[in-house]
Amino acid sequence: MTRKFILIMAAAGLLAGCAASDNSVSNSESVDTHRTLATTPEQTQPLVRVAPRFPVEAARRRLEGYVSLQLTVDNEGRPQNITVVDSEPEGVFEREVIKAVEQWRYVPADNVEIMIRLDMRLVQE
Repeated sequence: MTRKFILIMAAAGLLAGCAASDNSVSNSESVDTHRTLATTPEQTQPLVRVAPRFPVEAARRRLEGYVSLQLTVDNEGRPQNITVVDSEPEGVFEREVIKAVEQWRYVPADNVEIMIRLDMRLVQE
């Protein structure tokens, strides 16, 4: 019983400390509410990349290839309007590559169109 009481009091103390913290900004400090957006493909760099899954059937058949995509990076750094421009072999890797690229995050941009190519290679272990 005493142990429960001590744990509850410790948790309450931590929560009270969090609630009492001052998150306000004084008048003398300036806050940048405008962020600079990338405006060219060269400025639009990926911040987070998720690797595509290698399709099981392609691995069984020992297929390798690539997928070239065109996409637009929005002002939140999210890829939009993802379109397959070219792929080899056609119909093998596109789905997994698109699923992965949808999760990528870029430097926020002013709806900049970019082209990317992902090579799909088997890794020897």
